[in-house]
Amino acid sequence: MDHFKNLFELSFDMLVVMDCNGRVVHYNSGLQKMLGYPVLLNSMKDFYTYMHPDDIASMDALVPQLIQGRELSGYLNRFRCVDGSYKWLQWNVSLDQINMYFYVIGRDVNHQKSFEQHLAAQELWYRSCLDNLLDGFSYYKTVRDEGGDIIDYRSEYMNDTFCRMMNYSKDEAVGRLWSQLFPDFTEEIRAVLKQVTSSGKPVLRQERVYNKWLTDEESYDVLYYKMGDGFACSWRNVTEYRRAQEHLELSNLKFTSAFHTNATMNFLIDLETATIIEMNQKFSQTIRRGHYSHFVNSIMQAIPAQGLLENIELPFLRQSGDTGYGVISGEVLEMKDKRYFLAFAIDITELRKAKKHLLLMDKLNLLSSMAASIAHEVRNPMTTIKGFLQLMQKNTTLASYRDTLNLMISELDRANGIISEYLSLANTRFVQKERKQLDVLVSNILPLLEADAAYSNILIVLDLHATEPVTVEEKEIRQLLLNLTRNAIEAMESGGELTIRTRMNQGNVILEVADQGHGIPKEHIEAIFTPFYTTKETGTGLGLAVCRSIAEHHGADIEIESSEEGTTFRVVF
Repeated sequence: MDHFKNLFELSFDMLVVMDCNGRVVHYNSGLQKMLGYPVLLNSMKDFYTYMHPDDIASMDALVPQLIQGRELSGYLNRFRCVDGSYKWLQWNVSLDQINMYFYVIGRDVNHQKSFEQHLAAQELWYRSCLDNLLDGFSYYKTVRDEGGDIIDYRSEYMNDTFCRMMNYSKDEAVGRLWSQLFPDFTEEIRAVLKQVTSSGKPVLRQERVYNKWLTDEESYDVLYYKMGDGFACSWRNVTEYRRAQEHLELSNLKFTSAFHTNATMNFLIDLETATIIEMNQKFSQTIRRGHYSHFVNSIMQAIPAQGLLENIELPFLRQSGDTGYGVISGEVLEMKDKRYFLAFAIDITELRKAKKHLLLMDKLNLLSSMAASIAHEVRNPMTTIKGFLQLMQKNTTLASYRDTLNLMISELDRANGIISEYLSLANTRFVQKERKQLDVLVSNILPLLEADAAYSNILIVLDLHATEPVTVEEKEIRQLLLNLTRNAIEAMESGGELTIRTRMNQGNVILEVADQGHGIPKEHIEAIFTPFYTTKETGTGLGLAVCRSIAEHHGADIEIESSEEGTTFRVVF
C-alpha cells in the first residue's frame, strides 16, 4: 500500500477520490502544485472556490450526469493561479459502481491549450492571408481507388480570388471533385497533376483558355505543386502584363527594324567604355572598322553638356580608304545607371562632291560663255598675223630672221591650240554620237600614242577586253585618250611602261590609263580637274578639265587611284 500511496502523491496530475455524496475522501497535492498555493478540498463544492466563474454553470450541469454513472473524459475548465491568472485543466471522471467512489484525475493542459490557441490564431491568420491574396489559390486531396491509383482530386480549400476566377462560391466548390469542378480539363492537365503528386516537382504552366469560365482575353500563370496527399495550385492573372509585354516586344521590334534597316548610319555608344555596342548595316558597310575608335572619340568630344548633339559634321574613314564626311545627330540616354549615346549619321560625302562639282560646272559654264564670245575675235587677228609671218618667211631679204619667224609661228600655233582646248570646254555644242567599239578606237589611235611615247622612251601596253560597244563621238574620245596618255607620259621617267586597259564591270565599259610615275599628292587630287590648275611649268591646266568635260558629254565618270607606284585614270561609261 505504501507504494501506491507514494505513486498517488508523486503524480504530476491531480488525483481525487470522492464518494457518491460529493465528499472528498482523499486527494494528492497535484492541484496545489498546479495553482501555486495551498488547496483545501472537503467536498465537491470546494472545487468551485478555485474555478473560473464562467465555468461553474457548465460544471453544475455535469454533476447530475456524473451521479447517474456517466463517465467524463477530456472536460476542460479553468482554475485560478496564485498570481490571479487562470490555468486550463483537463478532467477525466470515472465511477466505481461496486464501491460507489468517484475517481477524478485533473491534468495541467495550459501549455497545450495555449499552443492550440496559437495554432488556431496562426491558421486564422494564414487563411486570412490566403483569402485576401490577389492570386487564386486552391488545395486538393487525392482520391484513390481500391488499388491505390489516383482517380480524382477533392477540393479542400479555395480562397476568395480563386472562387471569383472560377465563378463558384466556397460552399459550391469546397468538397467537390476536380472532375466536377472542371469537366473540360484535358488529359494533358491530368498528366501534369499526376506528375506533381507522384514526383513532388512543381510545374509552371501558362494557361490562356483553361475552361469555359475563363475568357479568351485572359492569361494566367499557373503553378502546380505537391501539398500533403494532394496538390495545390496558384493562379496569377497576367493578362495585362502579357499585353504590356507584347506591346513592348512589338515596340522593340519596330525600333530594331527602324534602327537596322534605316538608310542613315545608326549606332549606339557606351559612354563609359567609349565603344560602339550596336550598329546597323549601313554603318558597318560605310565606315572602316579600324576607324571606329577615332570616330567615337571625335563624337564624344563634340557632345555638349546638355547631351544633345545636332547636325555636327565630322570626317571618317570609308571602307574604300577615302575620307568621308557625315552629319551626326544624337542624344545621351541613361539606362540601368549607365549612359549611352544614340547617334544617327548621314553620309554627305557624295553631297560634298556634288557641291564641288556644281562649283566646277559653274566655272565651266562661265568659260563656255567666254569661249563662245571671244574665240572668233581672238582667232581672226591670229590667223592674219600667221599669214603675214608665213609671207615674210618666203622673203629672201628676211632670211636672217627665219628662226625668229619660225618661233613666232610656233607660238601662234601653241596659242591656237590653247584656244582650241579652251573651246572644247564648252558644253553647248552639238556632237553626233555613234555606237563604237572602244577597243577599236584605242587600236586606231595607237600609232599616234606610240609616237608620243617613243620620244620619251615609254612602252605602251594594251589590255583590251571591252566586249560591248559604247555610244560616243569618236573625235572627242580620241582627244580624251590623247590628253590622258600625254599626262601619263609626262608623269613618268624614261623607260617606264604605260598601260591602256579596257574591260567590262557590271554592264559598264571601263577605260583605264595607268602610268608608273610617282603619283599625285593627295592634296592635289581634288583640284586637278579645275580649269587652269596645273603643277607643270609649261602646262595650261586645261587638259584634264577637257577630259572631264568630254566624259560628262558622254554621261561617264572619271575616277582616280594614285599611289607612289603610279596613277590610274578610270573612265566609266
